[in-house]
Amino acid sequence: MNKIPVMKIIEEVDVFLNRNQEQKAKELLENWCDKAKLINDYQGELSLLNELMGLNRKLGNSEHGILAINRGFYLIGLHKLENEIGAATIYLNGATALKSFGNAKESIKFYQKAEQIYANKGVIDGRLGALYNNMALAYADVNDKIVAKKLFEKALIVVKNVGNGVLEEAMTYLNIADLLDVTLVENQNEIDRLINQSYACLMNESIEKNGYYAFVCSKCAPSFGYYGYFIMKNNLEKVAEDIYARNRNS
Repeated sequence: MNKIPVMKIIEEVDVFLNRNQEQKAKELLENWCDKAKLINDYQGELSLLNELMGLNRKLGNSEHGILAINRGFYLIGLHKLENEIGAATIYLNGATALKSFGNAKESIKFYQKAEQIYANKGVIDGRLGALYNNMALAYADVNDKIVAKKLFEKALIVVKNVGNGVLEEAMTYLNIADLLDVTLVENQNEIDRLINQSYACLMNESIEKNGYYAFVCSKCAPSFGYYGYFIMKNNLEKVAEDIYARNRNS
């Protein structure tokens, strides 16, 4: 059976993403998904649909995002992949996109599917930390802050004990801060501690200064501004733009 060149395609997508050219990356992925469908390469199509879910989430394109999610979940069921690690990754990315599109309640069942697969397969690496973090955000969206906090704490335990988990750690501290009522004086010291811990993680010298790091900095920057840490916010925005500019000129 013919196969699309998945790794080569993802490498090309990464070039666009490192230059902050998401729309071009989206068009490339969509074109290759169509080709994979034509030649019945469902594995290749699933790999690219997984990328499209996350990219449409970043772009805020709910219409195309939902299409990618539905197609991905359909292929998992059609080919009886529900208990495979690859399915867990797609459930996780699909659920995170659903949550971002305003469907937090629906997303939780797919997070739970991913969690069950990871448990069955003994996964204890960064994928589990990402799952806990994103599932916690869904519970926060449905106003279950008790479960959300427990999941964030689980995420911290995981990401502190895996390689290259420092960016997830930074985002987790910000997520926990968001659970606290900023108008209450008694929460201020804890919020300050969490914000400073997050910034220290983002400034860790061991982090590779690539496109993903730029994305995380730009994603986190507004949170620092919200809590009044404008110097940190501006610095993170400058770091991200410098990386994107360097990549566009390379």
